[in-house]
Amino acid sequence: MTWDEPAPMTREDIELLRENIEEVRKEEREGLAADFDDNPEDCRAGD
Repeated sequence: MTWDEPAPMTREDIELLRENIEEVRKEEREGLAADFDDNPEDCRAGD
């Protein structure tokens, strides 16, 4: 591997990424709910 090649993601990296994505999704749902005076759970897309 050369210095400019990314290292493969570990299972821990993937799990951390999933947790971060879920946190962003939660924040976005809460923001949408606040904008539309709605329940955050009603702002879920495709879950």
